[in-house]
Amino acid sequence: KQWYQRRVAITAGIIKNIGAPYIEHFARCIVRIFTDTFLKADEKTRKLLFKLRSTWRDIFPVERLRDLDASIRDIDPNWPKLTEIENPGTVHINPNFLKSSEASPSSLKKKKVPTATLR
Repeated sequence: KQWYQRRVAITAGIIKNIGAPYIEHFARCIVRIFTDTFLKADEKTRKLLFKLRSTWRDIFPVERLRDLDASIRDIDPNWPKLTEIENPGTVHINPNFLKSSEASPSSLKKKKVPTATLR
């Protein structure tokens, strides 16, 4: 049990402190490493794994993180779909909001800013 936790901790340390080319290497096996550890972890460790996973959005490709999340949801259906939270896709804006907040031509006048002369 401890070995699996250490393996994830060491992997995370290498990824964050050394980076490439290890990121590419671990991206290939992170789903297996993380899932194996999650299976053997108690509830407290699973919470720590969740926090760790939440830090990886800018490290691993989104597709790999989706695979990881899906693998963990097979074990624990309560695992959130983090990739959907991190990359929500489209943003819908009310067009009426844009119309009411558009700048009028008079508000676009340039303000005079004092300048200093260097000698």
